[in-house]
Amino acid sequence: MEKPRRRPKGKSIHVGDRAVTAEVLRIDGAWVDLLVRDGKVVSEKSGWKVAPVAPVATGTEVRRKRRTIEKGKPERLLWSDESVRALLVSRLPEADNSSPSEEADRE
Repeated sequence: MEKPRRRPKGKSIHVGDRAVTAEVLRIDGAWVDLLVRDGKVVSEKSGWKVAPVAPVATGTEVRRKRRTIEKGKPERLLWSDESVRALLVSRLPEADNSSPSEEADRE
């Protein structure tokens, strides 16, 4: 009895894009745990013999490598009151608490 032939491994096929809004729960070295707040399919290529791009379910926790997230060009959502965020960030001991405008003022 012969084993069934395996499909050759190659580069994955890009079938679409998703936009996901998520909250960072924790960072463990190179891994980031996220809580999905919103997810939608931005673009989808038709004609491929693959399953359609599925949106990520809201309220689910996902774990991604930090490098994977950086490849997607993430954006930070603005707070309704940025001064409160600045105050909270200033209290973090491990964070670089200087903003680009503050660095320009020092020079």
